[in-house]
Amino acid sequence: MTAATTAVHIRPARPADAAALSYLSHQAESEWGDLLAFADGSIVLVAERQGEVVGYSLSRARSCSGTAPEGEIVALYLDPPQHGRGIGRHLFAATADALWQRGCASLMLWVRTENRPARAFFVHLGGDEGDEQLSEADGTAMETSYYWSHLAPGQFAPPAG
Repeated sequence: MTAATTAVHIRPARPADAAALSYLSHQAESEWGDLLAFADGSIVLVAERQGEVVGYSLSRARSCSGTAPEGEIVALYLDPPQHGRGIGRHLFAATADALWQRGCASLMLWVRTENRPARAFFVHLGGDEGDEQLSEADGTAMETSYYWSHLAPGQFAPPAG
């Protein structure tokens, strides 16, 4: 592990993070304030580096009829200057662990089809490419799903050393 990644701290978001989350997501601070009240059961984690929020994830457990809930990562974002430091993997791992602790047996997410770096990242983490959401206007792929059929604690933890 490099010095860049050892300084990363992943933690649950707090109401005081609303301004940083608003900046990163380009959503109104009031929207984050409402979400951080955790009224809907969402899990919001932030990645801190040198005391600054540099990324976040938003996830939830989705009910599946007759089976354990499925985890869904609704958003996983990292400030572009932080890419390549291992922070995204730490954030993804912590998010998957939080979903597993909520009883989720599997995990899925959607990513913009044009976002090739993100798609490669999810494949690298073992995600299986799934369905595509198509544009109603011209039928082109807008989003692609990735799926992990089995979650286990620590499954995505970055290698030590």
